[in-house]
Amino acid sequence: MMGKALILAGALLASSSAEAVPAVGGGSITCEKADGMIRGPYVASETAARGIFKTIAAAIESRAHRKKGYPIVVVVDDGKSWAVYEQQRGAGTKVTPLPNGWEKVMVTAGGGGLTLEIDKCTGAITEAYYDR
Repeated sequence: MMGKALILAGALLASSSAEAVPAVGGGSITCEKADGMIRGPYVASETAARGIFKTIAAAIESRAHRKKGYPIVVVVDDGKSWAVYEQQRGAGTKVTPLPNGWEKVMVTAGGGGLTLEIDKCTGAITEAYYDR
C-alpha cells in the first residue's frame, strides 16, 4: 500500500511541475521545471529561435563563409525543438513549363549553410552542422 501511495505522490508532483505552454503554430509544449530554474520554454517562438541562430552564426562563421551569402534563414517547428538553417537565394526546386509540353526541373540543394537544432524548453543547441 505504501508503494502505491509513493507512486501516486510522485505522479502528482511530476504533473504539477510541468505546464503546457502554447507554441507557435497552434500546438503546445510541456516543459519540466528543473530545480533552481525558471519554467520554460525558453525558446517558445520562431522569432526567438531566429535570433539565437543569427547570434551563433555571426560568432562562429568565418568571413569567407559569410561572403558566400546565405540571406535566408528558415525556421521549422519540429515539436519540441526548432530546426533553423541558412539558405541561399534560388535554393529549392524550380519548375519551368516548356513550349513542347515538357517541364524543365532545376533542383538546388546543399551548399554549406549552417543548421542548428534548438530545444524549445531549455534553449540548448542539440545539433550544429553545415549542410553538404
